[in-house]
Amino acid sequence: MVEYEDIRSREAQLYVLGRRFGATIWLNSAEDVEVRGLTLETGEVLPGLPDHFPSQEAALEAARDAVSVWLDQQG
Repeated sequence: MVEYEDIRSREAQLYVLGRRFGATIWLNSAEDVEVRGLTLETGEVLPGLPDHFPSQEAALEAARDAVSVWLDQQG
């Protein structure tokens, strides 16, 4: 019987500027988190973020910021 969880990735549903999107985060460790993919509700896929983040919350905030910038650029 396994007595621990080994969760390496997480799918989060987030909102920014009234739009929903999904973020795939990869947990290398508690202090090393990557955003590997962003998917808008329309199905558009944005690339993952190149940085590593010190926590899941920091990674999710960076994902929100990246989507916000992308939406602003779309006009």
